[in-house]
Amino acid sequence: MTAIAGLFNGRFEIPDNPATPTFPGITFLNGIPVSAYNPALLDERQNETSQFGVLSYLHSGEAVDFRISAFTKYSTLHFRRDPTLSDIAFNGISQNALLKSFANGMQVDAVGRIASDHTLRSGLFVSGERFTSQTASAVLVQDGTDEFGNPTFGSTPATSFPNEIFASIGNTGWAYSAWLQDEWQLVPDLTVNYGARFDAVSQFVVGSQISPRLNTVWQATPTTVFHAGYARLFTPPPFQEGPAENLAQLNDFNGTGLTTSGATPSTANSPLQIERANLFDVGASQNLFDSLKIGLDLYYKFARDGVDFGQFALQALIPTAANWRTNDDRFGSFKSILRSLRWVRFTSDRRPMR
Repeated sequence: MTAIAGLFNGRFEIPDNPATPTFPGITFLNGIPVSAYNPALLDERQNETSQFGVLSYLHSGEAVDFRISAFTKYSTLHFRRDPTLSDIAFNGISQNALLKSFANGMQVDAVGRIASDHTLRSGLFVSGERFTSQTASAVLVQDGTDEFGNPTFGSTPATSFPNEIFASIGNTGWAYSAWLQDEWQLVPDLTVNYGARFDAVSQFVVGSQISPRLNTVWQATPTTVFHAGYARLFTPPPFQEGPAENLAQLNDFNGTGLTTSGATPSTANSPLQIERANLFDVGASQNLFDSLKIGLDLYYKFARDGVDFGQFALQALIPTAANWRTNDDRFGSFKSILRSLRWVRFTSDRRPMR
């Protein structure tokens, strides 16, 4: 029986950039000329906390080994805006954001030696998570347009006082996985691993997939090993980040047709998609001396709806998940036990944003 627990409490002060220009279109803020605000005096802070616990039981037998594990995790992220709302002068928006996540789950792994040349591995995983997000965004409402037709905000002291926009989301999500793999030793120097796993999620996205896996390892000499493999991958967007917030109020304040200083460049808000990819891997390792081992791996990955992160709409320093329509990546890794050198090289990277 093994028990693991931990916690993290991080407090961060967001660095100021004295060269930050004022937000286009704002003339006054809180009745004061926007030029009177100093970006070096902003006071934005972010707190992150996380507590987790894991309880695991391992049984080893002559023919079967298995492990049962349960886990729990609670985490928060709280971005605090400048108390004076001065960040509106430079960002167009001043925002408080609070994200909370409470997750619980269980995993079972088992290994069975079903024959002298076959070892069967299987497992099950299930988790449930409650996620909530609350934001309070202070913005200026459009009060006119300039000579080029661009919106203006706070053109007079009377129209320079911020309005609050409140938004909240909450969802309970589930994730399930099951896998089965056979390690088949064809000959003493050649091993084949083949199998499949099933994944399903019901979160901000809903989907499932059966993913085949195949890998071979050849012990060419006592000091040289070659390997090659293929895997189908299933990667949902992280549930803890949630979807992009509702942009309607920022772009059309109270249905008046007036925009706000917190409006996004685009009103498009396509739903997130699950990344589905094919990954190929070939490589070799060589023992040069008893104390030196080197290895080379080459990978090729092609993905649809590749999951990535950016900062969209939110002023808070909280990444938001987004999708690339396709990813076409090639990269390699070289390593040794005495020193390590790793690099990533994209010879082809075609990523049209969804």
